[in-house]
Parts: sequence; C-alpha cells; structure tokens
Amino acid sequence: MEKSKNFCRRDLIISLFLVIIFSSIGFGSDESVSPDWICIPGVKVGPITSTTSESDLMEIFGKANVLREEIHIDEGYFEIGTSVFKGTPNEMSIFWKQQEVSDPKFPRRVIIQSAGTNWKTEDGLTIGTTIEELLKINGDHFTFAGFGWDYEGVVGP
Repeated sequence: MEKSKNFCRRDLIISLFLVIIFSSIGFGSDESVSPDWICIPGVKVGPITSTTSESDLMEIFGKANVLREEIHIDEGYFEIGTSVFKGTPNEMSIFWKQQEVSDPKFPRRVIIQSAGTNWKTEDGLTIGTTIEELLKINGDHFTFAGFGWDYEGVVGP
C-alpha cells in the first residue's frame, strides 16, 4: 500500500512537470468569477474537464477572459488554441482535440506557466513549489533531468 501511495505521488509530480506546467489574485476584467483552482492531472484543471468546450470556458470564466489565438508551443512552432486570463499570473493555454470547429472542445493539453499562480494540485504543488516542499509531499527523493531545452522536463525516482 505504501509503495502504491509513493508511486501515485511520484506520478503526480511527473504529471505536474510534463502535462500541466503550472499563476495572483484576479482574473482580468471579471473578478466576480470564482473558479476552482485545484488541478488533478488527467482529470481536471479547476472546472475544466475532458468534455469542456471553448463556449463552456466563456460561461465559466467570462467571455472577456477567453481568447482564441495562435499560441507559441515550441521553437518556431505555433498552434491555434485558447488563452484564458491572458496577461495575468493565472493565464492558461488550452489546446483542443477538436479545434477545427466553431466551438473547439475536448481539451488535449492545458499549460499554466506563470509563477505566483492560484492553480495547484490537491497536494499544493504549483509553480514555485520549493524542492523541500516537493520532497515532503513526495515522501522520498527524486531526480530532475533534461532541462534547458524546448522538450525539457523529466522527473524520476
């Protein structure tokens, strides 16, 4: 049981760094919006789930906070996606499985990458979490590898 628990924690940390790259208070023009800030890798990012559409984002976060645009993803590569809370610490980019429609749906990837974010995992992992905090949450040591290039970010036991 303990080994399984450690594997889940390790998996959570890996998911944090590879899938959801995690940003202060305020949502831009509509501060009345109060989203759920908890991210569960493979399940949800706040109120965003596997069935969310771009129009759902407009209802959840306010139309003024949602923008479809070309988003930089890698060196020289851009993809059409949706930005939410653009220009704020809580900014996120969403890429869709069905993006060639008037209302893109089914999130394929969500990227959150600003320090000072409200977005975090149930264990409290977020951008800026210290190594000491990661060790405490993980319950054991781990290694980082592959940083300093476009496809960076491997975390292992």
